[in-house]
Amino acid sequence: MIDIFINNRKLTKPAQKLARDAYKFGQLIIRAAHIRKQLFAFVGNIYNAKATIDSIVTVVCRYHRISPEEMRMNTRKGYIVEVRQICHYFAMISDEYTDNFIGKHIGNKDRCTVLYSCTIVKNRIETESTYRKKIMHLAKLLKS
Repeated sequence: MIDIFINNRKLTKPAQKLARDAYKFGQLIIRAAHIRKQLFAFVGNIYNAKATIDSIVTVVCRYHRISPEEMRMNTRKGYIVEVRQICHYFAMISDEYTDNFIGKHIGNKDRCTVLYSCTIVKNRIETESTYRKKIMHLAKLLKS
């Protein structure tokens, strides 16, 4: 069995099955965008309700057992950065806010930091099944 890597991360079982099927049919070049589209279809279907930034921050911080004030602190501690990145991601996929607005209201960050946070979360969703399950669970909590 061959392990397949994208962005230096090992793909999960469903993505590897997709890659093997593509290889069987002679498609030697696998586009990450195609795999990303199929993997994010589920998250997009769950999280189609509009949520405010405050509700996103409240739900994600409560899930991770930290306060919203602690999340907005200017620190590089890993667990706080992860919570901030997840908040940026959910605010971006809600399509209600610009990246400048999100950065200003979640941690007083730059728009580039927000875009980078979304990239990090998307890559981790693609490659880590436990992280993907956590994001799906948070999406269900935000929808309810």
